[in-house]
Amino acid sequence: MRIILASASPRRKELLGRIFVDFEIIPADVNEDTEIDNPQEAVIEVALRKADKVSEGDALVISADTTVWLDRFYNKPRDFHEAVQMLTELSGRRHHVYTGVCVRQGSKCVTFCEVSYVTFRKLTDREIADYVNTYEPYDKAGAYGIQHGEIIESYEGDLDNIIGLPVERLREVLRDWES
Repeated sequence: MRIILASASPRRKELLGRIFVDFEIIPADVNEDTEIDNPQEAVIEVALRKADKVSEGDALVISADTTVWLDRFYNKPRDFHEAVQMLTELSGRRHHVYTGVCVRQGSKCVTFCEVSYVTFRKLTDREIADYVNTYEPYDKAGAYGIQHGEIIESYEGDLDNIIGLPVERLREVLRDWES
């Protein structure tokens, strides 16, 4: 069976590699903006768009979208200033991380959303600037990667979800897929 990951994320590639040895990567270049205010529904809508964009014949397509939520969406920052602003607002606070996943094969489609929680340490302006300069967080929702843990106080839930692909939940969906 042909398997496609509709993502350019190296983190999602690594996570999907825990389930499949052989799969193709076809980045889905879609508009990730949405009018939906509900973060669970928004990430599922974007994941659906990504799967639809790269869907080919009977290939099994897996797509995902992740956002950070704390009173508003914290998607990928556009520049240094926006990354600093996001990290400043998240500093010392607990927020939600939502990942919407779409699994599509032909007309068969399943979507789901996983939520986890992350609490940042209280960060100084210098720590924030150093973080942005060191890790260049422009391809990460909320302007951070939990794998660069020095800014994280704690997390609850699925670590893989926070990184960008809830592997165990995806395994469950794929087990049911074949039955």
